[in-house]
Amino acid sequence: MNLDIKELLLPNIWTFLTQLGATAVLFFVAKKFLWKPVQNMLDQRANLLQEKLVDVEKEKESLEYLMKDAKSQVIEAKMKADEIIEQAVIDAEVIKKEANAEAAEDARVKLERLQEDITYEQLKLRENMYNEVVEISMEVATKLLTEKTNEKEDRKAVERFIAEMKKR
Repeated sequence: MNLDIKELLLPNIWTFLTQLGATAVLFFVAKKFLWKPVQNMLDQRANLLQEKLVDVEKEKESLEYLMKDAKSQVIEAKMKADEIIEQAVIDAEVIKKEANAEAAEDARVKLERLQEDITYEQLKLRENMYNEVVEISMEVATKLLTEKTNEKEDRKAVERFIAEMKKR
């Protein structure tokens, strides 16, 4: 076995030149036939990405405008809701006052009616009392006249009569 260290360490010049030539041909063919289409494809891709980036920026601006508009609408709606609530509170107060006034008027009318009824009942009671007093007086007078005696017996007769009336 004869090994040449020089051959193992240094590359063969013909192999080196062949590989170098093949690489040069490969680069030449790639530059001549592939460079422009690949470059065009990369440019188109960059343009497409740039257009999409511009579209995204426009959409972002549009969304920011819509967001501001939505916020202003929310604020406006909140203000309207507050106004509606305030008006509802005012309306409720008015209705409450009207209901209280109506209830007070109803109570006043009922009180007047009750007072009229009481006055009427008092008149009826007075009339009944008057009629009873007249009737009792008539009965007492009748008894006194039918049993006419002296004053002592008249008093006893009246006391008996009163006792009878209490029993009724």
